[in-house]
Amino acid sequence: MKGLAYKALAAVNDLAHGAGGAGAIHKLCAAALLHAAEACSKIASDAVQIHGGSGYMWEMEVNRLYRATKLIEIGAARARSAA
Repeated sequence: MKGLAYKALAAVNDLAHGAGGAGAIHKLCAAALLHAAEACSKIASDAVQIHGGSGYMWEMEVNRLYRATKLIEIGAARARSAA
């Protein structure tokens, strides 16, 4: 996972201001974001399982993190399919 993130960062870092956002760099960044989002989603899902029934309560921080990671995962998947 780190390798993909570093590869995307190196590709974006070499661009001039305003030169990115399309083509191979967009696909690479979307892939890195999707991979990170899936990892976060699995970790948050495991945390909800560890907390049991209280993990599903709206007042719990782990529930907020679970919902947030699902939204990031959906957004990353849409960015990947649009690339």
